[in-house]
Amino acid sequence: MFDQFGGGDEEFGGGDEEFDDKILQFWAGDTFAIAEIRKRLREAGWLGEYDIRSTREDALCRDRLSFVSRLIAAASYSGWVILLDEVELIGRYSLLQRGRSYAEIAQWLQGQDRDPNAPWTAVLTTVDDFETEVLIARNDLEKFPTRLSSVAQGAQQLVDSAKRGMELLREGSMRLEPPTSDELDTTYRAIKSIHGEALDWVPPDVHGIERLPSNRMRQYVRSWINEWGLVYLDPSYSPVTISTDVKVDLSAETQVDAEGYLSAETQVDAEGYLSLEALGRGALGIACEDSK
Repeated sequence: MFDQFGGGDEEFGGGDEEFDDKILQFWAGDTFAIAEIRKRLREAGWLGEYDIRSTREDALCRDRLSFVSRLIAAASYSGWVILLDEVELIGRYSLLQRGRSYAEIAQWLQGQDRDPNAPWTAVLTTVDDFETEVLIARNDLEKFPTRLSSVAQGAQQLVDSAKRGMELLREGSMRLEPPTSDELDTTYRAIKSIHGEALDWVPPDVHGIERLPSNRMRQYVRSWINEWGLVYLDPSYSPVTISTDVKVDLSAETQVDAEGYLSAETQVDAEGYLSLEALGRGALGIACEDSK
């Protein structure tokens, strides 16, 4: 098909690099004019074999996901692992934003069931106390389905998906084990070698943070890189890195940016309107269910 559409068959516009690029950009997320697709199908004699209609972007997103994962498999890889980081930021969203986010999580964690031939899976990361601070402390697990039903009337599918998303976050979470001493040594040597090649120097040994069971791999990596960077700038400097815990604020916020517009953390009340606090601070905007 690709050859006939633009990759090699002169009868149907082969060698059209611009059209080839449009096909590639479509799978990367760009739009594609329906009229042009029909035109090319007509040229190829295939117009009667396809029912081409406008498709919602969210549906196209999932089609692209399946396509890319199959493309990866065709390139002899086992599949595609998609990492979604900082899921705890959901706790700072408004009611409807949290609901849609929970529902989306359910799709990501179970979406591959719709296309078992698409080899992809999703992995989510969050802070240790997300369940305690958001699902339990804010009582999302108990009250959220009812509250969401009152706001998003007629959106039972959204309510069900949001509830399933919360259940998956609670039941499917797995605490990462701290890196072993051997793993740290191996990682240290690898990053030291990469740092030396990147800056064309011989990095000295650095201490980094103290090796404790509570520390995470990225803390060690960051401390090593920071210390090598400082020594690279001043070979006489002896850096010392201290690690402290920083509590993540998962409470919903209402903020106004420097230009007076509502920021991504704007809070919407249970009825979907801007909070009085936001209005009182001079925020300009229109309340809607999808405030972001």
